[in-house]
Amino acid sequence: IHDGFEKEKIDQLFSNENVFFNPEGVSRFFIHTESSLDYDQFTSKKSINNALKYITEHKDALDKAQKIYGVDKTIITAILLVETRLGTYLGKRTVINTLSTMAALTDEALRERIWNSIPDKKKPDRKRFIKKVEERSKWGYEELKALIRYTDQEGLAPESIKGSYAGAMGISQFMPSNALRLAKDGNNDGKIDLFTHADAIFSVANYL
Repeated sequence: IHDGFEKEKIDQLFSNENVFFNPEGVSRFFIHTESSLDYDQFTSKKSINNALKYITEHKDALDKAQKIYGVDKTIITAILLVETRLGTYLGKRTVINTLSTMAALTDEALRERIWNSIPDKKKPDRKRFIKKVEERSKWGYEELKALIRYTDQEGLAPESIKGSYAGAMGISQFMPSNALRLAKDGNNDGKIDLFTHADAIFSVANYL
């Protein structure tokens, strides 16, 4: 209530059978690093050809975004290529479950469930794990609130939003806080839908 949400609405949301604690999914957050990603894949002939096709297919939105925000359309396209392979790899995890789980890690028993779900061979140093949990639980709570506000603003069902293991969503892979602050309606339909190419393109341009 002190965060500005109606208790009945929150109770209804978290009583939904599709909203649940997800330790297995969130455990990846503590073993995965972006530095392990093979970025060379994005400069392959196939990736470049796909990017050039994307620029042609979404010429109008890219040209408008470039003109309005002063960001080169090739840079916008490159970011979408790296983030979601131009919208073809959006993530399959329910974002509200990821963020709710992260926010709940202030609870010691729940934290232990995350620890136990990490394979032994991939377990980080225990102290580093605890420190990261403390940081990420606060972050997760802020992003969870932003997700609820964003979906309420756009008339979306929070439990319907799928995304990455970290809770990033849409073609542009925005976290909910960035969706609230920086996302734009690129196709002028009165809604901001980051799963729509025009909106994702405009949002990346505005972000940059």
